[in-house]
Amino acid sequence: MAQLKKIGILSAAKISSAIGLIVGLVYAVLILVAGGAIASLFGPVISKFIGLGIALLVALPALEAIGSFIGVAIIVFLYNVMAARVGGVEIDLKRGKLNRVGPMSLAKIAGVVGVIAGLIVGCIVAVAAAAMAPGSAAIVAIVVVAFTTLFSAIIYFLMGLIGAFVYNALASMIGGLELGITKGELKSIGIASYVKISAALGAIEGVLVGILYFALGSNAQTSVGLPSAVAALGILNVVVFPVLYLVLGAVGAALGGYLYNKLTGSMGGVRLEIG
Repeated sequence: MAQLKKIGILSAAKISSAIGLIVGLVYAVLILVAGGAIASLFGPVISKFIGLGIALLVALPALEAIGSFIGVAIIVFLYNVMAARVGGVEIDLKRGKLNRVGPMSLAKIAGVVGVIAGLIVGCIVAVAAAAMAPGSAAIVAIVVVAFTTLFSAIIYFLMGLIGAFVYNALASMIGGLELGITKGELKSIGIASYVKISAALGAIEGVLVGILYFALGSNAQTSVGLPSAVAALGILNVVVFPVLYLVLGAVGAALGGYLYNKLTGSMGGVRLEIG
């Protein structure tokens, strides 16, 4: 299997920013339309809302674009640093199709990300915890940071491991993600393959969420004595959530793939170093 050694920071951040700009504009328009319809029912309020809506049309896309650029740049930078030290994610890429992802290689990278995320969150929580217990601030801070870092590393590691296994199983059954890579640049994403994989992952996630809601509903009915309608709603969730997540996964993948393919024609794709 080949290894994804490096991702172009600027190329990834640039295209993510462009997609964020478009998504932010869509969100702003939807909020403006929905808010305008509600504000129209209150007469004088609508004039104030129009001014707010125009500001939103500018602010939200700008914030999405800036946030996407910075966020992706940081993530890719961290990936490149970790890949250089612990090895990149192993991939089985043949004839433009991603057939398999190395579970341990992905879990390893995810675990390191978990350590970094845990340290950041742990430090923030430790400061707050130490403020509530000033007498033992040092001990509290050490315990909180250590626990948060370890817990985060384990969770991220398991998520990476499970994610790779799930993708590999889906790829073997319905086909992997099709990637148009030319001269080290991701020129296009196969929309149909992206939709299939994303919809399947969404359905699986929906099943898990539905089961969780069902379990919570059943527990609430048993312990608190809530009506049987709560349990019935829990059973309905097991059906509704998989369908909802499947649809959202498919629609999101279709739009994301379409936007990426359109944008790469004018601004180039994400640079990848595979070897």
